[in-house]
Amino acid sequence: MSACNSGGCNIVYATAYVHVGAVNNQNAYYGVIGKVLYSGLPKDYGYYLYPFHEYDNVNECADNDGDGIADMYDTHPYDNDNDGVDDSDDICPNTPIGTLVNSSGCSDLSFGSAPEQICPLEKIAKPGNPITVYNGNKYESVSDIAINSAQQRNFVFNRYYNSLSDFNGTLGYGWTHTYNANLDPNFNTTENKIRIIDETGRGLYFQDQSDGHYIGLFNEKTFVEAENGNFVWYRQDGRKYIFNSSGLLIQIEDKIGNDFTLTYSGGLLQTVTDESTGRTLAFYYNANQKIEYIEGPVTSAISDEIWVEYAYDTNQNLTSVTYADGSGYTYQYNGSHHLTQKEDKSGNILSTWAYDSLGRANSNVNNKGKSVTINYDNYADQDTIVVTDGYGVARTYSIEHPSDGKSRIVGAANGSGCSSCGEGIVRVEYDDNGEVSELEYANGRIDKFQSFDTKGNAQTVITAFGTGSERTIYYTYDTTNHPELKLKLTQREISVLDSGSGTIFKETIWDYDDDYDGTPNEDPTPLLRKIIEKGFTLDSSGSVVPYEYVTTFTYYSNGQVQSIDGPIAGSYDTTGFTYDANGNLLTVTQPVIGTTTYSGYDAAGNPGAVTDVNGVTTSFNTYDGRNRLLSWTRNGITNTRSYNQSGNIGSVTDGTGVSLTFDYYGQAAGISKNGHLWKITDPLGNYLAYDYDTRSNVTDSSSFNASDESRQQSRYD
Repeated sequence: MSACNSGGCNIVYATAYVHVGAVNNQNAYYGVIGKVLYSGLPKDYGYYLYPFHEYDNVNECADNDGDGIADMYDTHPYDNDNDGVDDSDDICPNTPIGTLVNSSGCSDLSFGSAPEQICPLEKIAKPGNPITVYNGNKYESVSDIAINSAQQRNFVFNRYYNSLSDFNGTLGYGWTHTYNANLDPNFNTTENKIRIIDETGRGLYFQDQSDGHYIGLFNEKTFVEAENGNFVWYRQDGRKYIFNSSGLLIQIEDKIGNDFTLTYSGGLLQTVTDESTGRTLAFYYNANQKIEYIEGPVTSAISDEIWVEYAYDTNQNLTSVTYADGSGYTYQYNGSHHLTQKEDKSGNILSTWAYDSLGRANSNVNNKGKSVTINYDNYADQDTIVVTDGYGVARTYSIEHPSDGKSRIVGAANGSGCSSCGEGIVRVEYDDNGEVSELEYANGRIDKFQSFDTKGNAQTVITAFGTGSERTIYYTYDTTNHPELKLKLTQREISVLDSGSGTIFKETIWDYDDDYDGTPNEDPTPLLRKIIEKGFTLDSSGSVVPYEYVTTFTYYSNGQVQSIDGPIAGSYDTTGFTYDANGNLLTVTQPVIGTTTYSGYDAAGNPGAVTDVNGVTTSFNTYDGRNRLLSWTRNGITNTRSYNQSGNIGSVTDGTGVSLTFDYYGQAAGISKNGHLWKITDPLGNYLAYDYDTRSNVTDSSSFNASDESRQQSRYD
């Protein structure tokens, strides 16, 4: 806001960050007086700078972008969203960086699950079932289908939920899935910028370099190429996502070249085919274009091909997921499509969530003992958030908001005040490129990371810096052939046998060359060919002598391992593998021991039998609708097991016919016990019983006879 009058320009400058350039250029006028909340900006914004200019001319008070600073003093005069990024360079010119929820899609930077986490504190940055502490996003990931494949990753269908997302896709509000990735080629045509929403709902942004090569923005390490009328996204695990000119995902290729192909009708995904096996998933929709069920390979347990079914409420929220065996999940939401409760099909409440008025998840109660409450009261003015776990222990997170748009944790203080309790990370430092340069742990240990390459790989790591246990480790990575894979080529450090000369090293080399010669990594491929370990050791006389061990890997054309040859000379430590045309494992041949054979695969890639090196065959008789083995026979003796609707073991029967049954606590026992094992009962009625505290820890383990008389009891505190 601004006030221009005869007394001059008394202007309040509110911004996401202290723009050091602006402050330094106007030292005569500006003074940082503190961080305060301003209703016109998001909660986590703004040092206020109060400039007092000695001018009466109203033109000198002109404020083009309405940020409260006169254009003549404004380092960003065309910055409509007041986030410190000029509109010409701003991917989201109408939405400030870090805004909690917005229609432009910029908030999706912090959704989903990044393969390279922004911060090593990420594990504790998502407490409970999980909530991202610095924006309150409730994140959920569930695997609905998993089928064996020759692919780098199995043939899967996973779901992902982000509570802060307003995306209403084919699984309802907030949900995305494995094949839901999409590219918007017209995101910002003026600046030649594109956006990809990945399968987890996370937004990634790329800038064209005028040659069809798109580099990642906001410190994103992946890149996109315009190829043959399509867009190809090169991911860090070696996969390529190929989008057509409209932005639909049409192909996923692993690092060897194995493909998943996708087909559409009217913009809706119809089929996904694993070309390495010929297996296909087919998608069917209801009248609201929501996925109603998915068909997959026919098996003995899934004769109708329906692997999973989905149901929705009138608000287009996903409310039910049912697998072929009858197990699954039921979901509840509030009026803002925020997930509030998750149950299994036995009615056990697995987790509940609550949200504040800004839509941030601020509490979670679950049956895993990881319940949390999150206090955002000091986030606006102090950039701190307090997370209290189920034990009542409070931890204060310090958050910063760098100009790349990704909020990150820089500290985590334990409320107990204990400076040496555990080895958790308590402080993080970053370099100018957003790479982690230093970590400090609760026990005082400091690790340093230096000499980063262009892909963000630290080539020098110093652990336990400044102590007697300090180690310096040097790394090299492939930065030429496959930089997107972040392939580690060497690791080198001083040997413990070095007496101070600095000349005796131990080294590991990962050789990706397919020529198998004596010079490693002349032309790296995506597949590891050799592991070379060399250094120095002591011989029988105590003299320092060199050593070198080499393990060699060979592959079939589809990338499946053909052989592993250990460091012993000859074939005495070589293991070989064979597969059928669908990539199913047929044999494993080990030296001296012999060959193990697998056979009788069903359409989902489950083996029907295995014959060991002694010629004894175990038959895998039946699987359930989730590909879990239910019965098997060896030497004429059959074992069985069953599962309940919660997906837990219901019973097991051994080859002698002796059965054990498993019972679980229901909803009446409270969420801390919901779905947990209650008792195991033998055929005579004797049983073991378990009890739990409010944090789901076992507190009592007792044995009883059939008359409920206690035989033995163990209690825990």
